[in-house]
Amino acid sequence: EYMGAILIFCLMSRFLHTCNARISIINAHRLLITAVLLVSKVFFDRFYDNTYWSKIGGIGLSEMNLLEAAFLSIVNWRLQVTAREYWEAYVFVKNVAQSEPSSVLHLQECHARHLHH
Repeated sequence: EYMGAILIFCLMSRFLHTCNARISIINAHRLLITAVLLVSKVFFDRFYDNTYWSKIGGIGLSEMNLLEAAFLSIVNWRLQVTAREYWEAYVFVKNVAQSEPSSVLHLQECHARHLHH
C-alpha cells in the first residue's frame, strides 16, 4: 500500500519546509518514526500507541511523546493532506523511484525543487 508512505512523505516534507530543516543522520529516524506515528493516528482506524512506536524506533517513550508534540507544534497541527498535495507527492516519489540518481545530492536537489513548487 502506497497511501501511507505518500502521506508520511507529505508530512515529513511539510515539517522540513516549515522549520527549514534538513534531514541528517542524527534526526532521520526520529523524523520518520514521528511521521509514521502521526499518519497512523490520523489516517487509519486502527493504530498503535506511542509506547509501541517508541519501541520500534528504539527511543524512550518520553522522547517519543516530545517528538510528537514538537512535530505537531512545528506544523501548527496541520496534518490533513489535500488531494493536490497527495497527487504531487505521489508523482514526485514515483519519478524519483523510477530514476537512477547518480548521487544523494541529486535526490536532495529534487526534494528542494519539490518543496518550492
